[in-house]
Amino acid sequence: MFLFELPQPKLSLFTHAITIQNLGRKTAKNVQIVHKRKPDFFKLQPALDYKESFTPAGEHVVTVDTLGPKDFFAIEFLSYATVAELLLIRSEEGPAVPIQIQPQRIFPKWFNALAIGLLLVGAGFVAYWIVRAVIFISKNIGIGGP
Repeated sequence: MFLFELPQPKLSLFTHAITIQNLGRKTAKNVQIVHKRKPDFFKLQPALDYKESFTPAGEHVVTVDTLGPKDFFAIEFLSYATVAELLLIRSEEGPAVPIQIQPQRIFPKWFNALAIGLLLVGAGFVAYWIVRAVIFISKNIGIGGP
């Protein structure tokens, strides 16, 4: 999220975005994003069909009919008068669970394969020496064989 203060005319712009993803195995129906008040501007990326409505308490609701398994979209906000205050995200299947994320560097596939290989070799090395230690200790306390 970003806050831009423009000198001419004196104006503050506030931007932020949320990403909504269906991590389940079934299609989520009637995905609703509920805000305390209607944001000044918002846009869905990728562009999806949506409906806007208001609750009796005046809360703004954006509804996306369906969201397939492993599918996602982002909703981006630009505010200058009314900051978008998110209340909840839900679907017919239940409420959404917020997850904090951060950008992560993507390494080449060869590097990931090498790292996994070294981890497996290291784990095998540790397991070998644990087994050797158990055999050594069991022999010294008289449990093991000769």
